[in-house]
Amino acid sequence: MINKLENNNSDIDFGEVLNVLWKGKWKIIIITIIFFLLAFAYSISLPKIYKTSLTVYQSERSDFTKYFLLNEVLNDHFNLYGAKNKKAITFNYIPITPSNIFNMVRNEFNNSNEIRSMLENLSRDNDKFKNFTNTDIRNLSNSFVFFPIANVNDNFSKLNFNWNNLEEGQFIIDTTIKGVLNNVRKVLINNIDGLAQTIEYKNQNKINSLKTKIELLEKLNKENDQKKLKYLTEHLKIAKKLNIKDIFDGDFKEFTSLAEKLYQDGQIKDNIPYFAFGYDAIQLEINQILKRSNNENAYFALAEYRILLEKLTDIQSDMTAQTLIETIDILKNDDLTNWIKYDLSDASAKLMHNIKLYCVIGIILGLIFGGSFVMFAHHFKRTKK
Repeated sequence: MINKLENNNSDIDFGEVLNVLWKGKWKIIIITIIFFLLAFAYSISLPKIYKTSLTVYQSERSDFTKYFLLNEVLNDHFNLYGAKNKKAITFNYIPITPSNIFNMVRNEFNNSNEIRSMLENLSRDNDKFKNFTNTDIRNLSNSFVFFPIANVNDNFSKLNFNWNNLEEGQFIIDTTIKGVLNNVRKVLINNIDGLAQTIEYKNQNKINSLKTKIELLEKLNKENDQKKLKYLTEHLKIAKKLNIKDIFDGDFKEFTSLAEKLYQDGQIKDNIPYFAFGYDAIQLEINQILKRSNNENAYFALAEYRILLEKLTDIQSDMTAQTLIETIDILKNDDLTNWIKYDLSDASAKLMHNIKLYCVIGIILGLIFGGSFVMFAHHFKRTKK
């Protein structure tokens, strides 16, 4: 039988290979055990990083009934279910509902810079986490993942993060969730306060504008009254001089000849002169104008005044800004633990690196290296002979 291991023929005698491996089985076993022990030692020497998963639920709508008036105000101002919805959401002018709060919390968790800031505060304020390094904080903040809700009808999602201590992990997630909720509250308070100030500013501008219009209208009416008084006074003198006490009173023939001059081809050439109404009527109108001029509220009976005053009253009675300010007080005193629901005892943790997998890899590498070593040693021995 030709020895395939000692010549240059490309064929391999698998029977002889197996025979060589069987003879060197104890060497292979010893090498495999060494690799197994090395892999095991390496795996247990690695820092234990646990992937913690927590189910987070939306709260019930009943927990947010206190914000009903705010939601009505936002809906009225931004038509949240219409064309302006995108603008309102851009500025976080969104109704305070379970789903909206849940999404704001999720967005905050997925902002690694915000989470990093909270963890820095935790390492500064809590003695238990004084040893936090910048790398620890960065890795932990980057590991947070708050998944979106998978199905439309679901009211829960998963929050994952990685840490090397299960007990510390529960404390970190609880502290971080509370910090995130507090940040969400601050955002809502700032936006609502800004909206209240904007509405109040706009309303005040409208009020000032209407008051200015009312003052100008009053001034214009007074000027018109002064012109009318001058006009009536002149006609009063004429009426007294012509002794026209009432319309068509006095010398009828003289008035007829005067009236004929006012007609041309059967059409009225001009208005009947005012003095023709008689000095009694003219004097009565003068007295009414004087009375109106001395009474500031008398002008309010005019139609144009009523329209402006109604607009002014509507704006002055607008309680939108006040409602928003009252909502801010509610937000400041609200219990944040009611905004989302979670139970730390339900959190699950899984070791990131698998010791069994490392051991299996060690065994495989040991068998490969051991077998190779036995075959090489056998080949070297036969070649030397």
